[in-house]
Amino acid sequence: MVSRSSSRITVRGCRASGIVDSTLTRRLVPPPHSMRKVLENRSLSDEERMDALENQLKEARFLAEEADRKYDEVARKLAMVEADLERAEERAETGESCHQHEGRGVQLSSVVTACSWQAVSSHNTAVITSNVRRGRLRPADASAGIKSNSAQVVANWINDLKRRLARKCVMLENDLERAEERAEAAEGKIVELEEELRVVGNNLKSLEVSEEKANQREEAYKEQIKTLANKLKAVMMQPAPLDHILVFVAEARAEFAERSVQKLQKEVDRLEDELVNEKEKYKSITDELDQTFSELSGY
Repeated sequence: MVSRSSSRITVRGCRASGIVDSTLTRRLVPPPHSMRKVLENRSLSDEERMDALENQLKEARFLAEEADRKYDEVARKLAMVEADLERAEERAETGESCHQHEGRGVQLSSVVTACSWQAVSSHNTAVITSNVRRGRLRPADASAGIKSNSAQVVANWINDLKRRLARKCVMLENDLERAEERAEAAEGKIVELEEELRVVGNNLKSLEVSEEKANQREEAYKEQIKTLANKLKAVMMQPAPLDHILVFVAEARAEFAERSVQKLQKEVDRLEDELVNEKEKYKSITDELDQTFSELSGY
């Protein structure tokens, strides 16, 4: 009886220890299907992050195209400003011809004034001659009066002509000085705008080069991710459970995806900052062009 009971206890103890060992094994070593589920979740999260980065790159490309379009608009406005400057120069030449016509008008006015002074002198001479005939004035005094009257008329006419010419010269000098200042200011503004336009063009070219490099890196990352995904599928399709290989591949892929995401994020941030700076420069150039256009329109 004792031997039978002891043998039963031994068998039960062995069975209990086997159950405990199998339970501990299942708790310590995760089953392959749970590891695959974790890896699939990581792959999905990595793919979502890659999709988000691709959307950001598409937005950056759209902003670059918009900056290029604005560059063309600035060039078109610059051409309009140059055309306005040419028209302003033509107006200045027309103004000079008008000043010449005004000078002829001054000459005509001077002739009219001289004729009026001559008429006054003739009237005074006629009055003096009438007084001589009536005996009110002696011939010697009459001759002296006529000479004095003629000299006074000539002096008054010369003084009046000098005043008119001096006033007209001052007006012409002021108009010419203002026209020269406006022309110099417009030329300086055009030079500044051309320089700004050249800088913006260079920045756009550098942005295009950066975008092309980013696209190349993106394609390389996609190829590497595709290669790793194929390797992972090949490992998962093996009949034997290779948990350590799966873990290694998953960690390598996660690390590579993290680095790729960080690089792409930095590239997107840099492109966005450069686009913001270019937008600010474009706004300042547009404001200056509008101001120059309004100034030239006032000519």
